[in-house]
Amino acid sequence: TTLFRSFKSKADLDNHLLYAIHERFDYCSWQGVKCGQGRVVRYVLQGFGLRGQFPPDTLTHLDQLRVLSLKNNSLTGPIPDLSPLLNLKSLFLDHNSFSATFPPSLLSLHRLLILDLSHNNFTGPIPSDLTVLDRLNYLRLDSNRFNGSIPPLNQTALAIFNVSNNNLTGPVPVTPTLKKFTISSFLWNPGLCGDVI
Repeated sequence: TTLFRSFKSKADLDNHLLYAIHERFDYCSWQGVKCGQGRVVRYVLQGFGLRGQFPPDTLTHLDQLRVLSLKNNSLTGPIPDLSPLLNLKSLFLDHNSFSATFPPSLLSLHRLLILDLSHNNFTGPIPSDLTVLDRLNYLRLDSNRFNGSIPPLNQTALAIFNVSNNNLTGPVPVTPTLKKFTISSFLWNPGLCGDVI
Protein backbone atom coordinates (compact mmCIF):
# COMPACT_ATOMS: atom_id res chain seq x y z
CA THR A 1 0.00 0.00 0.00
CA THR A 2 2.86 2.40 0.67
CA LEU A 3 4.04 2.19 -2.93
CA PHE A 4 0.62 3.31 -4.21
CA ARG A 5 0.69 6.16 -1.73
CA SER A 6 4.23 7.15 -2.74
CA PHE A 7 3.13 7.09 -6.38
CA LYS A 8 0.08 9.23 -5.55
CA SER A 9 2.13 11.76 -3.54
CA LYS A 10 4.14 12.71 -6.66
CA ALA A 11 1.74 11.94 -9.53
CA ASP A 12 -1.56 13.18 -8.10
CA LEU A 13 -0.87 16.73 -6.96
CA ASP A 14 -4.57 17.66 -7.27
CA ASN A 15 -5.74 14.72 -5.18
CA HIS A 16 -8.00 12.99 -7.68
CA LEU A 17 -7.20 9.47 -6.47
CA LEU A 18 -9.16 8.44 -3.42
CA TYR A 19 -6.38 6.66 -1.55
CA ALA A 20 -7.16 7.90 1.93
CA ILE A 21 -4.52 7.53 4.59
CA HIS A 22 -6.82 5.33 6.68
CA GLU A 23 -8.07 3.27 3.74
CA ARG A 24 -8.38 -0.43 4.44
CA PHE A 25 -5.38 -2.43 3.42
CA ASP A 26 -7.06 -4.34 0.63
CA TYR A 27 -5.44 -2.34 -2.16
CA CYS A 28 -6.91 -4.83 -4.69
CA SER A 29 -10.17 -2.86 -4.40
CA TRP A 30 -8.52 0.55 -4.86
CA GLN A 31 -9.15 2.74 -7.91
CA GLY A 32 -7.41 1.45 -11.01
CA VAL A 33 -6.04 -1.70 -9.36
CA LYS A 34 -6.88 -5.21 -10.51
CA CYS A 35 -5.40 -8.24 -8.78
CA GLY A 36 -4.98 -11.88 -9.65
CA GLN A 37 -4.13 -14.35 -6.87
CA GLY A 38 -3.58 -11.40 -4.56
CA ARG A 39 -0.95 -9.79 -6.80
CA VAL A 40 -1.48 -6.58 -8.76
CA VAL A 41 -1.73 -7.48 -12.47
CA ARG A 42 -3.27 -4.28 -13.90
CA TYR A 43 -2.93 -0.65 -12.89
CA VAL A 44 -5.09 1.53 -15.11
CA LEU A 45 -5.56 5.23 -14.39
CA GLN A 46 -6.81 6.62 -17.71
CA GLY A 47 -8.06 10.20 -17.75
CA PHE A 48 -7.92 10.70 -13.98
CA GLY A 49 -6.60 14.26 -14.23
CA LEU A 50 -3.29 13.19 -12.70
CA ARG A 51 -0.76 16.01 -12.53
CA GLY A 52 2.82 15.67 -11.37
CA GLN A 53 5.61 13.20 -12.10
CA PHE A 54 5.88 9.42 -12.40
CA PRO A 55 8.11 8.79 -9.36
CA PRO A 56 10.84 6.16 -9.53
CA ASP A 57 10.88 3.13 -7.27
CA THR A 58 7.11 2.98 -6.72
CA LEU A 59 5.12 0.98 -9.30
CA THR A 60 8.26 -0.93 -10.30
CA HIS A 61 7.74 -3.14 -7.23
CA LEU A 62 4.61 -4.60 -8.89
CA ASP A 63 6.57 -7.38 -10.54
CA GLN A 64 3.45 -9.27 -11.67
CA LEU A 65 2.06 -6.24 -13.50
CA ARG A 66 0.77 -7.11 -17.00
CA VAL A 67 -0.93 -3.81 -17.93
CA LEU A 68 0.05 -0.30 -16.93
CA SER A 69 -1.93 2.63 -18.31
CA LEU A 70 -1.49 6.26 -17.28
CA LYS A 71 -2.88 7.65 -20.56
CA ASN A 72 -4.84 10.90 -20.88
CA ASN A 73 -3.40 12.68 -17.86
CA SER A 74 -1.06 15.65 -17.35
CA LEU A 75 2.05 13.88 -16.11
CA THR A 76 5.42 15.49 -16.83
CA GLY A 77 9.13 14.73 -16.55
CA PRO A 78 11.00 11.58 -17.53
CA ILE A 79 9.80 7.98 -17.27
CA PRO A 80 11.55 6.20 -14.37
CA ASP A 81 13.42 2.92 -14.75
CA LEU A 82 10.73 0.32 -15.47
CA SER A 83 13.09 -2.62 -16.03
CA PRO A 84 11.84 -4.57 -12.94
CA LEU A 85 8.39 -4.92 -14.60
CA LEU A 86 9.49 -8.01 -16.50
CA ASN A 87 5.94 -9.35 -16.95
CA LEU A 88 4.57 -6.16 -18.49
CA LYS A 89 2.67 -6.77 -21.75
CA SER A 90 0.88 -3.44 -22.34
CA LEU A 91 2.22 0.02 -21.54
CA PHE A 92 0.08 3.08 -22.30
CA LEU A 93 1.74 6.39 -21.38
CA ASP A 94 0.21 8.37 -24.26
CA HIS A 95 -1.49 11.78 -24.07
CA ASN A 96 0.60 13.23 -21.25
CA SER A 97 3.50 15.68 -21.19
CA PHE A 98 6.32 13.25 -20.47
CA SER A 99 9.70 14.48 -21.64
CA ALA A 100 13.39 13.42 -21.92
CA THR A 101 14.59 10.71 -24.28
CA PHE A 102 13.07 7.33 -25.14
CA PRO A 103 13.08 5.42 -21.82
CA PRO A 104 15.99 2.96 -22.23
CA SER A 105 14.64 0.62 -19.54
CA LEU A 106 11.75 -0.33 -21.85
CA LEU A 107 14.19 -2.28 -24.02
CA SER A 108 14.50 -4.91 -21.29
CA LEU A 109 10.74 -5.59 -21.19
CA HIS A 110 10.81 -8.54 -23.57
CA ARG A 111 7.16 -9.49 -23.09
CA LEU A 112 5.84 -6.14 -24.33
CA LEU A 113 3.13 -6.52 -26.98
CA ILE A 114 1.79 -2.95 -26.83
CA LEU A 115 3.81 0.23 -26.36
CA ASP A 116 2.17 3.64 -26.72
CA LEU A 117 4.26 6.74 -26.01
CA SER A 118 2.35 8.98 -28.46
CA HIS A 119 1.31 12.58 -27.75
CA ASN A 120 4.09 13.51 -25.33
CA ASN A 121 7.25 15.63 -25.46
CA PHE A 122 9.88 12.92 -25.91
CA THR A 123 13.05 14.01 -27.72
CA GLY A 124 16.20 12.39 -29.08
CA PRO A 125 16.50 9.32 -31.28
CA ILE A 126 14.32 6.23 -31.40
CA PRO A 127 16.77 3.56 -30.16
CA SER A 128 18.06 1.30 -32.92
CA ASP A 129 17.83 -1.73 -30.62
CA LEU A 130 14.05 -1.34 -30.37
CA THR A 131 14.21 -4.46 -32.55
CA VAL A 132 14.92 -6.51 -29.38
CA LEU A 133 11.25 -6.17 -28.42
CA ASP A 134 10.41 -8.94 -30.83
CA ARG A 135 6.82 -9.54 -29.67
CA LEU A 136 5.57 -6.01 -30.30
CA ASN A 137 2.35 -5.87 -32.29
CA TYR A 138 1.44 -2.26 -31.45
CA LEU A 139 3.93 0.62 -31.42
CA ARG A 140 2.89 4.27 -31.37
CA LEU A 141 5.50 7.01 -31.03
CA ASP A 142 3.62 9.68 -32.99
CA SER A 143 3.25 13.32 -31.94
CA ASN A 144 6.50 13.73 -30.04
CA ARG A 145 9.79 15.40 -30.94
CA PHE A 146 11.85 12.31 -31.76
CA ASN A 147 14.66 12.96 -34.24
CA GLY A 148 17.18 10.91 -36.19
CA SER A 149 16.32 7.93 -38.34
CA ILE A 150 13.74 5.16 -38.04
CA PRO A 151 15.34 1.90 -36.84
CA PRO A 152 15.13 -1.14 -39.17
CA LEU A 153 12.18 -2.61 -37.33
CA ASN A 154 11.65 -6.26 -38.18
CA GLN A 155 8.99 -7.43 -35.71
CA THR A 156 6.84 -9.76 -37.77
CA ALA A 157 3.82 -9.31 -35.46
CA LEU A 158 3.80 -5.51 -35.75
CA ALA A 159 0.30 -4.58 -36.95
CA ILE A 160 -0.13 -1.03 -35.62
CA PHE A 161 2.77 1.37 -36.15
CA ASN A 162 2.89 5.17 -36.17
CA VAL A 163 5.81 7.61 -36.00
CA SER A 164 4.05 10.56 -37.65
CA ASN A 165 4.43 14.13 -36.41
CA ASN A 166 8.04 13.98 -35.17
CA ASN A 167 11.35 15.35 -36.48
CA LEU A 168 12.57 12.11 -38.06
CA THR A 169 14.90 12.26 -41.06
CA GLY A 170 16.50 10.05 -43.69
CA PRO A 171 15.18 7.07 -45.63
CA VAL A 172 12.65 4.72 -44.07
CA PRO A 173 14.38 1.31 -43.83
CA VAL A 174 13.00 -1.13 -46.38
CA THR A 175 12.22 -4.07 -44.10
CA PRO A 176 9.33 -6.50 -44.71
CA THR A 177 7.76 -5.10 -41.54
CA LEU A 178 7.97 -1.40 -42.41
CA LYS A 179 6.91 -2.01 -46.04
CA LYS A 180 3.49 -3.12 -44.73
CA PHE A 181 2.58 0.37 -43.50
CA THR A 182 1.08 3.20 -45.51
CA ILE A 183 2.15 6.82 -45.66
CA SER A 184 -0.16 7.66 -42.74
CA SER A 185 2.28 5.92 -40.36
CA PHE A 186 5.04 8.37 -41.35
CA LEU A 187 3.32 11.73 -42.07
CA TRP A 188 4.56 15.14 -40.85
CA ASN A 189 8.24 14.23 -40.66
CA PRO A 190 9.49 16.65 -43.36
CA GLY A 191 12.95 15.04 -43.45
CA LEU A 192 11.83 11.46 -44.14
CA CYS A 193 12.34 9.96 -47.58
CA GLY A 194 12.84 6.63 -49.34
CA ASP A 195 10.98 3.90 -51.18
CA VAL A 196 8.56 3.01 -48.41
CA ILE A 197 6.93 6.44 -48.48
